[in-house]
Amino acid sequence: ANNLGKTLEDAYKEVGFTLEEHFGEIYGALEEISLLGEEALKDIEIPEDWARELIKIAGENVTIPTVEITGYVDLRCFETDGVEAIKDALIKAREEETNDEVKLDIIYVGSPRYRIKVVAPEYKIAEDVLRKAANKAIEVIKTHDGDGQFYREIKDEKN
Repeated sequence: ANNLGKTLEDAYKEVGFTLEEHFGEIYGALEEISLLGEEALKDIEIPEDWARELIKIAGENVTIPTVEITGYVDLRCFETDGVEAIKDALIKAREEETNDEVKLDIIYVGSPRYRIKVVAPEYKIAEDVLRKAANKAIEVIKTHDGDGQFYREIKDEKN
């Protein structure tokens, strides 16, 4: 409000009540704006100067909470094109990243193991993407007469 030369009361009258009505609460509105930018405000009638200011405030001050989980997949293929088969399986697994809210990384750990790391806004979503990616890799490697196995965690061999 200060950046626009407005009082807190003006802010509530001009945009606050509208945001609460549409999003349930102002912080919820700022989270949506942080996540979606202008898209979050497209169905709401608020002044353009306020829209720009809200996008700026949300971008600078709101962090969307995320969870990070990891799993492992062992992939083996003894065909003459086994390396290509494993690459194909990993590419297909990578395609399980379903939207902009989810980040999926597959990292080579050491033959035959790959780490699948998923960052998502909710644990359930992360777990679902992790399992789908691992299952897809195993499914694809089996079409190349290979085999695969998924591990949610790897036990430390020293213990």
